[in-house]
Amino acid sequence: EGIARDEFVERMGSRGIFRGEEVRSGVVAIAPVKPFSLADLYVLRCFGTVNFVLGSVRRADPDKTTDELARLITSPLARSLLATFTEGSLRYRLDFVSRSHQRGAVRALANRAYAICPDILNDARLAPWSIDIREDGSRISAELRPRLAPDPRFLYRKDDVDAASHPPLAACMARLAGKMRDEIVWDPFCGSGQGLVARAMLGGVKKVIGTDSSPEAIAVAETNLAAAGLKSVVSKFACCDFRDFAKGDGLGREGVTLIITNPPMGRRIRIPDMRGFFSDFFSAAAAALRPGGRLVFANPLRLEPRDRSLKLEYRQVIDLGGFDCRLEKYVKTDAGR
Repeated sequence: EGIARDEFVERMGSRGIFRGEEVRSGVVAIAPVKPFSLADLYVLRCFGTVNFVLGSVRRADPDKTTDELARLITSPLARSLLATFTEGSLRYRLDFVSRSHQRGAVRALANRAYAICPDILNDARLAPWSIDIREDGSRISAELRPRLAPDPRFLYRKDDVDAASHPPLAACMARLAGKMRDEIVWDPFCGSGQGLVARAMLGGVKKVIGTDSSPEAIAVAETNLAAAGLKSVVSKFACCDFRDFAKGDGLGREGVTLIITNPPMGRRIRIPDMRGFFSDFFSAAAAALRPGGRLVFANPLRLEPRDRSLKLEYRQVIDLGGFDCRLEKYVKTDAGR
């Protein structure tokens, strides 16, 4: 959420389209200050979903709650959003987010909304929108969510591999990394290439280097990078162990300005000695980075580098699908020389 907020400030605040309203766990709330398009929202790449809040009601007896939610779904705000951003008929899919058995509730609410406004239809199959009903204590909210498929932010993602970085996380990491002139970026565990593509799409990248122990991952990363259309960016991919690549002539000492990666977490790919593995990773990073270069990665261990040249600049706990790790940023200094 902190990175999404920072990107919003940089990308949107200066353009005067939106202003920040609230930041809380898992949510960054923004409000428009002038007309906008969905493209203006989707230029922000650091979110899982984007929802328009239609309003909330206080929990009451079922009939009253259903009626109040139906009026939110058919409100002037909802109609305006649907009409502005939809080509064709106005259709939505109704979803009670926090309920597992919801057919009766969906039917009752959809029928009541249709009675108020027949122009807006509940259609679970063909709807370009979802209306998410969320329950939070004594209040129930209705949120309008675009159902864009494929996601316009990640059209380059032609293929994937197991345990690849989630694209919004890769975008967050790229934003967190910042920029250097003529950036040379290495991802030691490149997977499907999400981190390299995300950083290259921000501009200023001269070369990307991807290594991985899986031939399949290398092939997928090359495909995705080519699909991103980054013709000015030189690329190099190699199927090898990151330690061998760092020690050989693949990088050269102090040959890169940024290392960005989502390394193996020891869950899907077994690593006999996790602490030794990440100790080697820190050593390779310290040797490969130029002074002022950055290391951005998801750290599953409470382990820090022994090399004094790597200085911690940022740390935040993140949830990687049911387990926590630490998103960290280190900067290479001249210490220890």
